[in-house]
Amino acid sequence: MSDDTIAESITGTMIWVHSLFLNITEDLTEAQFGFQLPNSTAPSIAWHLWHVARWADRLQAGLSDHAGTIERSSAMAIELWVQEQLTRQWQLDPERLGMFQTGAEMKDEWTPLIARVGKQRLLEYATFVFTTLHTILAELRHEELRLPRKTIANFDIAEDRSITIGPATDFPIIDELVFPFAHANRHLGMIEALRGVLLPKGTATV
Repeated sequence: MSDDTIAESITGTMIWVHSLFLNITEDLTEAQFGFQLPNSTAPSIAWHLWHVARWADRLQAGLSDHAGTIERSSAMAIELWVQEQLTRQWQLDPERLGMFQTGAEMKDEWTPLIARVGKQRLLEYATFVFTTLHTILAELRHEELRLPRKTIANFDIAEDRSITIGPATDFPIIDELVFPFAHANRHLGMIEALRGVLLPKGTATV
């Protein structure tokens, strides 16, 4: 398999997975979108969509500003989350949004805050960051896959599950794509499970 084929496979699959997130959330009612079982530690579909969109936002900003020499026609080099000051717009307390304001390590009792933002605004945010990331990925060429960039996953998880945030180190771009791809697939499965509780059909693909 050539480097070009590898790049196309990785980026094409990530684009497809993100499209599934939008496809299986846009038909939900507001109540279904924010549904959370009583006393449950399982967050809503709204939270899962926002959480994956936040990591996509971090990735698109990082790839736009990576250490390579190839310019980006779609470069933002900053998270939309930061640029638009969405915590202020949506009246969210940044201290309650977890690590990097992504929902990672967010306390269970605070996850319902995300659904209160509303389906339309969350879908608009996710659609924009997914589209921006996909444009960058479509421009990605095989010679860039080994170029370094500052990792978006600059944290360590200890055996006791405690997390320590450290300085961002350089990782090859191809390695940086693996984490958000695997991570997005996990949360897509969680959305499918929640849809299965709420609707006759939960699956995103068949």
